Order: sequence, then C-alpha cells, then structure tokens
Amino acid sequence: TALPPQPPTNQPTSPPSTSSPTPLPTGPPTNQPVSGSAGWYVNGDKCVLGDSVTETLYPSASACCDAKLSWMSNEVCESRSTGVPTMKFYADQTASVCRQDCPAGDGLPCGGSPQDTSVRLYNSLE
Repeated sequence: TALPPQPPTNQPTSPPSTSSPTPLPTGPPTNQPVSGSAGWYVNGDKCVLGDSVTETLYPSASACCDAKLSWMSNEVCESRSTGVPTMKFYADQTASVCRQDCPAGDGLPCGGSPQDTSVRLYNSLE
C-alpha cells in the first residue's frame, strides 16, 4: 500500500552543503567579451562597469580599453575608467607645465587625470 502524501514542511529535505569554497581562484582574465552578465563597456571616452544589453561587455577595464578605445593610451584609459590614478607624469600643454596623474587636491605636481587623452605618460619628471 502507498503512504499518503505528506504536507509541505518549509524545511530542507537534506542538510545544507557545508563544503568549503575552492582554494584556488578561477582562471586569469581574458580579452574575450562577456555575454549575459555585468562587465566593462565603453561610455564616451572611458569604460564603465555595469550591465548593458546594447554594448559588448568585457571582463576588465583593460580589455575594454584595448578593444574599444585603442586610440588612447591603455594606461590613461584604465585610469579614467577605474578612477585610480597612474601616478605618472604628463605634459600639460595648456599650462606649459609637467603634472602628475594624482588627485589635484594633493598639491603640486598633482594635476588630476590628464584632459588630453592622447597624452604620453612618463615614470619621472626627468
């Protein structure tokens, strides 16, 4: 004879898994577009992280910059995209001075991110 059906209990039928996360990270980033998830996409003269159904998504700011904004230095593009200064130096042609890509509020030689996206970056003032 069959047992009568049991009413729902709102409890799991088996204990939840207690397995630990994997000890190693996933593979390294690639330059291949990411589909169907959040990623980096071009927005004006920088890449932004988010969801877009109309733009190709990339796994990193660097990959987005390489694919979509290759006319500017990858370092400048990544810095503009992530908001992280390069801490490198550049020529400010408008003011005829050298500036450093660091927060302008930090005082000289910090001049913020270069406005000229084609500017060349240098490791030192020399």
